[in-house]
This record gives sequence, structure tokens and C-alpha cells, in this order.
Amino acid sequence: MSDADSLPPSNNQPGRVAAPLTLRRALPAALLIAAAAGASFTLAIRNVSFWTHDEARCAQGGREQLRDGFSVKINVNGKWEHTKPPLVFYMVAVAGWITGGKINDINARIPSIIAAMATALIVYLFVAGLASRRAAVFSVFFFISNYLVSNAARSPSMDMSLTFTITAYLAAAFVVLQKAVPARRGNVLLVLAYAGLGAGILLKGIVAIVLPALVVLLYLVMRRGLGRFREPKPFIGLAVAALVAAPWFILAGWEFVQGFFWKHHAVRYLSAFDHARPLWYYPIQICATFGPHFIFLPAAVAAGFGRESRKQGGLRFFAAIWVVGVWGFFLLSAAKRDVYILPVYPALAILVGLMFEDYLSKERVPFGTLFKGSFLFMSVFLAAFAVVGSWFLYREWPQYFPEYLIYCTLTLIGSAVLAFAVFKDRRPLAVSTYFVVCLVLLFMWTGRIAVKMDYHHSSIKPDARRIAARVRDAELATMRPARPKLVFYLNRPKPIPCLADLDEFGRFKKVNESALRDFLSRPKPGYVLMRDKYFRRLPLELRMSVDITDATISDNRVMLLLEPKR
Repeated sequence: MSDADSLPPSNNQPGRVAAPLTLRRALPAALLIAAAAGASFTLAIRNVSFWTHDEARCAQGGREQLRDGFSVKINVNGKWEHTKPPLVFYMVAVAGWITGGKINDINARIPSIIAAMATALIVYLFVAGLASRRAAVFSVFFFISNYLVSNAARSPSMDMSLTFTITAYLAAAFVVLQKAVPARRGNVLLVLAYAGLGAGILLKGIVAIVLPALVVLLYLVMRRGLGRFREPKPFIGLAVAALVAAPWFILAGWEFVQGFFWKHHAVRYLSAFDHARPLWYYPIQICATFGPHFIFLPAAVAAGFGRESRKQGGLRFFAAIWVVGVWGFFLLSAAKRDVYILPVYPALAILVGLMFEDYLSKERVPFGTLFKGSFLFMSVFLAAFAVVGSWFLYREWPQYFPEYLIYCTLTLIGSAVLAFAVFKDRRPLAVSTYFVVCLVLLFMWTGRIAVKMDYHHSSIKPDARRIAARVRDAELATMRPARPKLVFYLNRPKPIPCLADLDEFGRFKKVNESALRDFLSRPKPGYVLMRDKYFRRLPLELRMSVDITDATISDNRVMLLLEPKR
């Protein structure tokens, strides 16, 4: 019998078996977790419009499904959307139907918000059942308070829902492997989890199967327990997932299946016809988007792979394998985006949550010196953030300086209290201070900064600012909403009006030729920034009436600066 076969149902602490987590005991905390997550993800959401091309695409596709009736083919602006499966568009359409029959930039986000809240609940129940409820609360806090999860939960796209399906399956599979629930209940959990993976295929393709399968296989290999691979019932699971996902792909036809699974899976993974990034892209992104908790990741991951953790093979070790499996899979891909590794963030949150639980409950913490050093570094980081942030606001955005000065001041005070608590080894004070500072930063980001960025930055590309400087047009450079001089391919009609026909959510449909003619005929010179492929579609006489004064490549798109001939 292998080491893995003899594992007890407990996980992290020798001789400790977690008390069974019944529904009655879990329900009050689960409701509080859901309320906290929902409040975090909906903060100031009414003031933030769609930022990215993907957001507008999902919202517009859902709108057309709701308007024209649910169909196999997903249309966006009347054209077949052949690069994505349908489920996210269906979910957006259902959300619009439930909330009154019209889709806007609030109800289009409902599926992602619900998926994020459900993922937070899975994290809580998973950790509370195998470790402790306090560690579960810590893990949920770290999950909902990092920037990538917060942004993904507020975006009408498939990434947050995919993260939920993967998290639910990995939690169910590990519980079954640890024999932490009765066999019959475990089978029910697995069937539901595999059905969720089938939904994940309808969200983003076979990555919904590959990622969790890779994590479970790595865990069994590291535990020398490959003989137990049948316990999560993979063959039955694949049949359940196929039963959920296959009907739509059959109806969609071979042309879609071949193009989707070949071009948007194999080709994109190996050669990256877009989103090409270097190997160090993900480490930088995690530092930027798991913040400020990324400082504790070295100690938390090291503890996950520590000798004691590897010997027990429990929750901490499984979470560490989870991180390596998902991160490693996408690290080897030529195409990289920050949201691709979103499924790793529940595991990161669990590792840091368990580390904080050890810090409060144990005299000796695994890799405690590194963890304490992380706390001290955090206090210095927060102090530098407060000082540099205040200086930057004063220099660059003086109109916002008085508003944000209170947040910077609270952060500076918090850094001082944190350093004092760590030096004096007052652990409850250190943890509570850190949590308060994180809440201040989260509110500052989601409630204030994101709203300001939405207005000032979302549709402004660096090449637009450079072109504005080149033509010496200060008004163009500041991008005030009055008297616009640009037409954008990007999907943001507000607050900048455009010389293009856009759908309700700002996706480009076509250049408005009559508006463009009127704009070019004005006595005051104007400048138009336009994607080259749309310029080629204009009538010849209209193209002959302008000079191309500059051309730049931005995000693999050639953007032309057009100036009227005089």
C-alpha cells in the first residue's frame, strides 16, 4: 500500500482531525461570506463602464441572443462569433431577461459576480472542512481582496465562471481522495463537479478539463499514488462532461469544432498569433495583481512544499501542486494574459490563508523567518506606497490629491502599526492591522481609482498621446470629452464620442461615412485615428481626401492618423 493510500482524512496538523462541517454549522458563515464577497465585487460598479473588447463582445452577444431568441450560433453585431463557445453569452442573456429584458453594463456582469461569490463559498467550505474555519475566513479574504479577482468578477466574460468550475472540481476531487466525506456523498459531489467541467468546456473549451486533470495527476505522482487515479472516477466524469458539452458542439458543426479546437487551442498555445508574452510575464502579473498579498507568497509556497507538508500530503501541499500545475501549464504557452491564470488564485489564497492561521495559532511557524520578513517588507512597501502615491497625485493629478490623501495617510499609519506589531511579536495586532489596510486599499481601488481610470484612461492608447504631441494638439492629448477629434476602433463610445457606428456596448460596426465627411469638411483641422482595415473599406474618394500623417502598431493593429487635405 502506498503512502497516499494510508492518508488520514485530516490534513495539515499532526494528530488533528477537522470536525465535520455540517450544513447547519456552515450556513451562517457562508451567508456572511457571500454578502462580503458580493459587496466587494459590486462596489461602485454602476460607475464603471465596459473597458475591454471582450467585455463588449460578451454583452453584445448576450443582447443579440435575448433580442433574436436563443440559437446555436452566437451573433455579435450580426456576424457569427466563431472564436468562443456559447455559455457566457447565454448567461448574460438570461441575466438580462431576469432583470427586465434589457442588457446593460450592470446586469451583464451578474454571471461573473455570482461565479466569484460561489468560488469564495467553495474556498470557505473547502478550507473549513479540512483545516479550520478561521483559516477558511482568511483564505476567502485573500481571494476576494486581490485585484485580478476583483476585476474579473466585475467583467462580463467567461474567466470567472471558468475559475468557479475548476475550483469546484478540484475541491471535490481532493475531498474524495482524502476520504473526508462518505463515499455516496463524494460520488454526488463528483458528478456535480464533472457537470461543472462540462459547462466549463462550453465557457472556454477543453482547458476546463486539462487544468484540473493536470493538477490531480501531479498530486498523485508526487504522492506516489497513481494507482488511486480511479477514485475521482475520471471515465464516468468524462462521460458526464461530454453529455453536458457535446450536444452544442455537434449542433454548431464540424467547421466550428475544427477551427475552435485547432486554431484557438493548439495553434494559440504553441505559436501565439496574439497575446505573445515572455516567460517572466506571469511572475510580474502575479506581483501586480495579487497585491498586496504577493509579498507572502514565497513563504506560503515554500511551506506548501516543505518537508512536513509533503509528508502529510494534505490541503497545503495540494494547494501548492495546484499553483504549480496551472501556472506551469500557462507558463509554457506562447500566448499569455493575466486572466488566463485566474484559476490559480483560489490556491494562492488558500496557501496564504493557511500561513496566517499558523502565524496566529502556532508558536513556531514553518518558514517563520521568511514570513516575518515578509511582514516587515510589507510595512516598508506600504509606507513607500503612501509617500510616493501622495507625491504622484500631487504632481500629476492635483485635483484628486485632497480626496486620496486620507487613504494614503491611513496606509502610512497602518504601515507603522504593522512594523511595531511584528517587532513586538503581537500577532493578532499585526494580522488585524494588515487586514484593515488591505480593506482601505481595496476600497480605494474599486471604489475610487478604477472609476477614475474608466473615465481618463480606458480608451486612451499610448500611440494616441504620442500622435497628439506630434501634431501639437493639447486638446487631443488631454482627451477631454468636448469637441472630440478621434475615432477609435476600441469599444468605448463614452465619454468620447466617435465618428463610427457602434453597437449599444461600443463594439465597432463600421465607419460612419457621412459623419466623417462632415468632420473633415470643417474649417478647423481635425485628426482621425483609425484602424487600417476600416480605412481600406472607405470609398475611394473619401480615402483620397485625407493624408496619412502617421501609422503605428498597437496591440497587433495598425492605426492610421488621418489629416484632411487642404
